[in-house]
Amino acid sequence: MKCVRKLCFISCAILLFSCNAEPEKYLIARGFTGRVNIIFNQKDGSPVKYDNKARVYDIPSNGLLLTQFTKNDGYINRKYFLKEDNGQLMPLKKFDADEMEKATPALKNETGIYLDGISGVYGNNIPYQEFIVSSYSGLHNYYTKGYMDSFDVKVREAIGH
Repeated sequence: MKCVRKLCFISCAILLFSCNAEPEKYLIARGFTGRVNIIFNQKDGSPVKYDNKARVYDIPSNGLLLTQFTKNDGYINRKYFLKEDNGQLMPLKKFDADEMEKATPALKNETGIYLDGISGVYGNNIPYQEFIVSSYSGLHNYYTKGYMDSFDVKVREAIGH
């Protein structure tokens, strides 16, 4: 019985450690709000960059980052920061829209990250990751047909579809 428990423990430990992905650090320019897409495996994209073993994604002002990084799978420790003009980083909170319905008005107006961890694939197997930078009060602006259509055009142009 002890042997079975040890084998189970070792198997679980291997599975747990193999599911951990590289940590990620997102740098978002102060004042940016909107949808962000990180499109992976782009040979002409932003070069791979690390900070203390964490992947660094420096989000451009249009919210669309093409990167040479491959998709990061598994449990990911993500940290989001507003980047000041002087390079100082201010942490951004992650919010759940459903929980925010009951929040205080001040919290509803605080800019943060929504839809953390959304990922998918464009066209011919082009992986992406997505989130929204917004206040809860302004979140609806990024679900209008006009905004979504214009963002989709931007993505198609960037990846050549």
